[in-house]
Amino acid sequence: MKKLVLLLFPLFVFANVISHEDLPSFEKAGATLTGLATSSMGAKQYEVWRSSLAPGGCTPLHTHASEEICIYLSGKGRAVIGGEETVFEAPCTIICPANVEHQFFNIGEEPSDHILILGIDSTIVDADKEVMNLPWRR
Repeated sequence: MKKLVLLLFPLFVFANVISHEDLPSFEKAGATLTGLATSSMGAKQYEVWRSSLAPGGCTPLHTHASEEICIYLSGKGRAVIGGEETVFEAPCTIICPANVEHQFFNIGEEPSDHILILGIDSTIVDADKEVMNLPWRR
């Protein structure tokens, strides 16, 4: 009688631990963005950013090919998502559906602090449907 031997290859899991101490930040039009987990850091499905909007600042009107989750840790703002306007105050989470135009405004006295989560390398277009080649996503 022959025995069937199955060789199971061990599954090796490697985690990336990334210190936030020396991560580069990018500034544009009153917004500061710092990549916390990006494709260049080894992320495969989602990218995560820490962002801040200066008082009176706003993002451009834009659309992502993937859902975007915005976790506001501090600040007060106004969001326009799919033409609907809402005022919010941290702590809160805002979920923007894929392919729906949205824009955020800081209406508070202090800079906002928020975490952004979206599909890795998802296409982002501006109000004119032009692809936004953002330097912090390279």
